[in-house]
Amino acid sequence: MIMKYKNLQFLKNPSHLEINSGRQVSQSGVIAGKTAVSGICEEPTVIKASGVLYDGGEKWCLSMKNLMSDGKSGWLFSPGAPPVMAYLTSFSYRRDSGKDEICYSAEFTEDCNSRRYEARLKYTYALEGENAFDIAHRCNITVDALEELNSFVSPFEINENDRVVIR
Repeated sequence: MIMKYKNLQFLKNPSHLEINSGRQVSQSGVIAGKTAVSGICEEPTVIKASGVLYDGGEKWCLSMKNLMSDGKSGWLFSPGAPPVMAYLTSFSYRRDSGKDEICYSAEFTEDCNSRRYEARLKYTYALEGENAFDIAHRCNITVDALEELNSFVSPFEINENDRVVIR
């Protein structure tokens, strides 16, 4: 799968992709010197991508710059990660004329208000170790409906990054 943001497909996948997720927690002391930890909230996922471009790189960079100016979130599809509605929060590039290459970096931040829109997506990608029951639970669909929409050999024989139709 080639990385894509909104209507712009990357010329080739980034050479570096970093996905950060987190949760804020509260810690408090309890009896006998122990600590109790409780979850407060989930932080937005941040996806950082960087790479090198050659032919067509300048035009692509200008398109990314225009997306940066638009200020609206959009679907981000990246290899090895589930699709996420995200904002393009930073983008930079530099041209090395001696090597005739353009080095770029981009950062995307999840639009947490968009989690309600996930049901609009017609498919998802299987995560590592997931089976049909896990995917059905994650996507709020019954296993029977999931099996009707897909041609699984078995609900347990799904590979990471398999495309799974959910509606």
